[in-house]
Amino acid sequence: MLASLLAFLLGVGIVGFAFGSAIRTFMLPGTGPHLVSRVVFRSLQRLFEATRGLLPAGRPREVLAGLYAPVCLLAVYGATIGLAAVGFAALFWSLGDRSVVQALVDSGLSISTLGSPSFDQLRETILSVLEALIATTISALLIGYLPTIHSAFLTREKAISTLEAHLGETESGPAILVAFARASGAEHLPSLWGEWIPWFADIGESHGTLAGVLFLRSPRVGRSWVTTAGAVLDAAALAAASLDPAQARQADRCVRTGAAALGRVVDLLDQPPPAPGRVPVPAGAAVGRAAFDRALAQMTAAGYAVKADCATSWATFEALRASYEAPLLALCRLKLVSPGRWEAGGTAAT
Repeated sequence: MLASLLAFLLGVGIVGFAFGSAIRTFMLPGTGPHLVSRVVFRSLQRLFEATRGLLPAGRPREVLAGLYAPVCLLAVYGATIGLAAVGFAALFWSLGDRSVVQALVDSGLSISTLGSPSFDQLRETILSVLEALIATTISALLIGYLPTIHSAFLTREKAISTLEAHLGETESGPAILVAFARASGAEHLPSLWGEWIPWFADIGESHGTLAGVLFLRSPRVGRSWVTTAGAVLDAAALAAASLDPAQARQADRCVRTGAAALGRVVDLLDQPPPAPGRVPVPAGAAVGRAAFDRALAQMTAAGYAVKADCATSWATFEALRASYEAPLLALCRLKLVSPGRWEAGGTAAT
């Protein structure tokens, strides 16, 4: 009797945990990743990284990396359904007259909506119907979750494609400023930040709440939203530090919006980035005073009215870059992509 009661309570707890996980993951993602999601994503990440190291560099690795997000979502769904099945198996066993194996079989038949001919009592039938309903509800939550992810993914990639169509393929902050001056004129630079401030705000909302979309990679090999975000933030920080207040105001807002968005995405992973200045910066991505001065010279040649006080501009730029450098590099390490290069010549993964 005591064993049956404990099995019943355990079953109710497991089923409640599984159903709560599904609701939090697929219906209320803004609350952060549930324990099931975190375990699945982190475990599969280690597996994918180990497998990726065995493949030749280039397209095979990119194809494997592109499978990570879909596989993780299916694994989260499978783990949630599996937990619910185990919980109902405990409930069936607690009713008596069943072995553990028979309870698992009955639970499996019920969760697959096949039912079992061995149910000759009302309470067993009620459990079977309830399990089928819960499984169907979890499946419906996943189906409703996928369009949300796809919409956020398309919004993200559309902005990157538009930037490339306008300015060409670039992952360098100074190159973005120079290309924009040539394409639209230096005096219209604030319009660029007007396009990217909403983009960063959307990234903070969608990628900071939907774990699935964070790991969806661009279908185009050689492009990453993380790399583009870093380049745009570098360009905005450079503009905010070196241009007159009228042109710097929107750029400064872009940096602050972008830094907050990347920070929120990293917070979603429950892995806070290291403190600014303590993050190892890949070769080519670091910015020194000499590289900063060269960028100012390029901006001047492109038609920007750069401030004469380079020392103050450099100090302002360092402070702005420190606000987003740590979460940016944390995302680069997570997604195995390059943060781009300050000057031309860098390459990025998808």
